[in-house]
Amino acid sequence: MNNRVIGTGGDHTLDGGRGIDTLQGGLGDDTYILRHADDIAEEVGGNARQKTLRAEEGGHDTVLAHNSYKLMLGIEDIILQDVLGKTGNPVNNLTAIGNNLDNLVQGNATDNSLNGRTGNDTLTGGAGADDFIFSDTLGREHVDTITDFTSGEDRIVIKAALVNLGTGAVAADAFHLGESAQTADHRFLFDGTTLRYDTDGSGAGAAVDVAMFERNPTVIAEDFFVV
Repeated sequence: MNNRVIGTGGDHTLDGGRGIDTLQGGLGDDTYILRHADDIAEEVGGNARQKTLRAEEGGHDTVLAHNSYKLMLGIEDIILQDVLGKTGNPVNNLTAIGNNLDNLVQGNATDNSLNGRTGNDTLTGGAGADDFIFSDTLGREHVDTITDFTSGEDRIVIKAALVNLGTGAVAADAFHLGESAQTADHRFLFDGTTLRYDTDGSGAGAAVDVAMFERNPTVIAEDFFVV
């Protein structure tokens, strides 16, 4: 059955079940359980004129997604769930995408693609080989925190439009361990905790912050991919 489930001003857990559902929260801290690939979770204002709540009005909301999902406006967090497919095997290669807020974007125990979009987001891949995707303008207003990067398994994936590089794997001489570029070829700079991008290497242009890494992971050139 396809449902429209509407919350009120309190804190709610909204679950439409197996059908194609639209779940609408309100002013509280709401949790949305999305079981169908076409389910929608949205924050709706308290009167007919107000379609979408502003972030400061709608509480802190979380989507628990059983399928790939992109957050709508006004919802802060998305957590991919561990689910089994029709064959009984774990569903793999799910994608979670944030919005313009400072989101938590969290994967499950399989391979995921995680994209915070704009905002200063927290990205957690969990187990599996995960892609941490950067598709929006790099810099101060978009410095994500990656909590569990594993070199050789996970990847940093960056849109070609954001960087002065061709698509595909990143050459070894475009990566440098350190805070600042030492040659004209250096583009990605990593000092153990902060990843920066420098569009002109050792030229006059300043590097911009891309991401912060927790747990002081190893990061190498082979961990990057441009699309």
